Amino acid sequence: MFEGEGEYESEYESEAFFRKIRGIAGKLARVLKKVAPIAARAVGTAIGGPQVGAMVGNK
Repeated sequence: MFEGEGEYESEYESEAFFRKIRGIAGKLARVLKKVAPIAARAVGTAIGGPQVGAMVGNK
């Protein structure tokens, strides 16, 4: 192996890794946008009753 050979290999590997992470995060964001109002309504209902659950879920 020559001096400096393979010096930037990990840089390209990390770019591919973060590209994959970005794709997964994008998919999770879409799912969370759908699930968050339902979860907020359920938690609001559990803590403050039906009126609070309705208020929190409609925002």
